[in-house]
Amino acid sequence: MRRATERDAACLKGCRHAWLFTILHNEHVNTVRRDSRESAGIDIERVSATLSATTDSFAFRQMIELDRALARLPLEQRQVILLVGLEGFSYQETAEILSIPVGTVRSRLSRGRDGLRKLLGMEECRCPAAVPRAA
Repeated sequence: MRRATERDAACLKGCRHAWLFTILHNEHVNTVRRDSRESAGIDIERVSATLSATTDSFAFRQMIELDRALARLPLEQRQVILLVGLEGFSYQETAEILSIPVGTVRSRLSRGRDGLRKLLGMEECRCPAAVPRAA
């Protein structure tokens, strides 16, 4: 009887640790998300001197095309592109915000960028270092 009680107590202790760890993990995720939302603000007074109004219709059309192309991407790719490209989060921060591995962030970003290039009719960018040279 005593052994059964000790075994049950050890099991309950392990279950309590798992339960507590889950609560702490979820609280950390909530804190990271809250901090990223709160720190995303921009001080208009500080940057207003560097902003300029434009009436360039070509730039306006490009922005509309980009917006439409982004809307056509799958949600997962769009989230990663906006967090990394627009919001300026690192891959690690993006992974924490979305609760996914960093490798998945890189993969979704690559596929999303390729999708945007195709949707916008841009040719794939080739890096000079990646192009093999003829001997």
